Amino acid sequence: MNKYGDRVNVKVTPHMLRHTLGYKLVKTTPLTTIQQILGHDHVATTNIYTLTTQQDMAEALANIEW
Repeated sequence: MNKYGDRVNVKVTPHMLRHTLGYKLVKTTPLTTIQQILGHDHVATTNIYTLTTQQDMAEALANIEW
């Protein structure tokens, strides 16, 4: 992973890819399904992927039609 990340000057780790997958799935997939995909024993562990980012908030505000 480091070799490919170095090619595009991006730090990449397996943990980062797993976290990105979980975060992307949470927008379209039931939490219990994500739990099973990621192999979490407890849905509370999977729940960390539902945290709102600054980008999520900015996009939500930008999409408001007045």
